[in-house]
Order: sequence, then C-alpha cells, then structure tokens
Amino acid sequence: MKIKILTLFPEMFDGFLATSIIKRALNAKKLSIELINIRDYAENKHKQVDDSPYGGGAGMLMMIEPLVKAIRANKSVDTKVLLTSTQGAKFNQKMAQKLAEEAELMIICGRYEGIDARISAYIDQEISVGDYVLTGGELPAMIICEAISRLSEEVISEASLVTESFNEDLLEAPQYTKPAEFEGMKVPEVLLSGHHENIKVWQKKQALDLTRDKRPDLYRQYLAGESGYIDLLAEYDCGLVFGKDYNCAEKVINLSNLVLALGLDEKAVKAAAGFGGGMAIQHLCGAVAGAVMVLSLCHVETVAHQSNIYSIEAAFLNEVKEQLGSLNCDELKERHYSSATKCEHIIRTVIEILGKYVNEHV
Repeated sequence: MKIKILTLFPEMFDGFLATSIIKRALNAKKLSIELINIRDYAENKHKQVDDSPYGGGAGMLMMIEPLVKAIRANKSVDTKVLLTSTQGAKFNQKMAQKLAEEAELMIICGRYEGIDARISAYIDQEISVGDYVLTGGELPAMIICEAISRLSEEVISEASLVTESFNEDLLEAPQYTKPAEFEGMKVPEVLLSGHHENIKVWQKKQALDLTRDKRPDLYRQYLAGESGYIDLLAEYDCGLVFGKDYNCAEKVINLSNLVLALGLDEKAVKAAAGFGGGMAIQHLCGAVAGAVMVLSLCHVETVAHQSNIYSIEAAFLNEVKEQLGSLNCDELKERHYSSATKCEHIIRTVIEILGKYVNEHV
C-alpha cells in the first residue's frame, strides 16, 4: 500500500516513521509513506498557505489553492483522498480494515482554524479520530497509518490480529505472563491447564463480559452482528450456560440475560426455574416458556396490550412447532430426547429460533 500525507509539518513524522510497526512495514516494503509539504505548492512570495476567513471570525484558514495543487500533483487514478476532520466519520477498526484494501491513500492534515470548505469537492472521505480538537491533522494521520499498516501481511502475524480487540466488535480477553502468581494475584487456572478448547471458551466469555461492562455501545454492535440478528446459538454452543445444572428454562433465560444484557438479577432469573420439565407435569416445554419470557422482556416496554408481543409470540411458537413438531414437553421428548444428549437438540433449536425474534431489542 502507498500512503501520501499532505502536511505543513513533515518533520513531525520523523520519529513515527523510524520506529516500531511502521518502520517494520516500510523495511518489508509492505508500506510506502511519502510526505508532501503543502507549502511547496504555494506560489506567493512568502509561501503563505493560510488567510483570514470571509465574513470574519477568529483564526486563519488553510487556503484552497495550494492544497488542490498538491492533491492534483500527487494523485493517481487509484488514490483515495482522505481529510482528517472533526466533522468526519469516526475512525474504527472496521474502517481501518476497509482502507487497508485500497491501493493508495492520500491523507490531508488540516491546520489552523480549518480548511476552506471548498476542499470537499476534492476529497473522497472525511475521518475523525474522536470528539476532541487537536492543533492539526498530523497525529490523526499517524493513527490512521499505524492502524492500517499493522494489517499488512508479514507486519503482524495473522493469529495476533484475529484475537485483537475490535476484531469482531469485542474487546480482547485478559492476558497474563510470568510469574504465575504476583502479590497474591494468580493467573486463572484454565490458562495453565493446556486444554485449548477450555481456554478458547474462557477467552470468549471474558471478551463478552469485558465488552458488555466496559463498552456497552460496542457490545450492542456485536449483538446485532452482520447476520441481522443476535446469534444466541453460537454463544450457547460456546458453553456460556454449561457447567451448571440448569434446567431447560433456566438455560434459555440465563443465556439470554448474559448475551442480550437484559439486566436480570439472580432473583429474577430464578423465576424461570419452575418452568423446567414442562412445569413438572410435562405440559409446555420449559425451553419454550423461557423463550417467551425473553420475548416479553425484549418487546414489552409497559404493558402487553400496548405492544405487539402477542403477534411476535405467535410467530415464534408457530416456527418452533413447525421445526420440532410440537410445543408439548412429553411429545418433544418422544421425538427428540436421547440418553446421551437429553433435551439439548430441543434447547438448541428453540434458542436458534429465538435469536431471530429479539432483533428489535438490540
């Protein structure tokens, strides 16, 4: 990838280009960064690139003419032109991944009180690195370059990239190194076990918990997913409700409470316990009953008759019945129960269908 940076202060990039990931990417010829001094394209006597704004106002604006000359002199047909700006779309990992696919980028670093608004006719995208104000766009340009360059092949191992924060809209799970115990704080035993599958499950659960607690905005984004509905089934298969002697209703409620961040306390979750085993007399399947509770929590804000919960519930129950053949606990066990897996097929099917009906909650 080629990156061209238009700046008034190219010397600010000296240390940045000579260290760490950027240096490695440049040396491996996986990345090319060219610094272009905007002043070189100012044709006035004093190489002036700023002037006072029409209509008055504090400060100075970058002039349009030298900037456009710099863009035209250095742009090719493959160049995507970016402007660092407080008005731009907020930069994130997904944007970095998308930009890393471009053949060539040009990043314009703003300065002073801003740039003549006519610059919008010459750029492809505005990017902001956050809701705060900096003196210039050089630091944002460095952030963009660093995020993109580390996605290049042979710069950072693919395995490291897969487990990083934001890779799937989740924060990275906690990591530890030697010693195994420090000032009474021990490394979690599962990480010392050598059991890779258990470690993977633990890491996923930790990533979910951290994201839910520290970045609820990111967590909601993860829940929505690219599929358009929450993949409860994937989290169920990941073991998030295993390891405890939950009945079918408790599994559905506990999993939904965790993944959907329903905010139910332990006492509220216990309310599902009596619905397990077909409510003790083998009537309505406990997993189905638990799922209906989840639907109510997701779709009813005040009272039932002011929501569309009944139509949602009916559609959900019809789909479950169509796939499993019944809603009755006894009948479902006759069709799907096995001594090896017990009711797991029934629970998995109910959870998979439930995921489609909680989309509006996200």
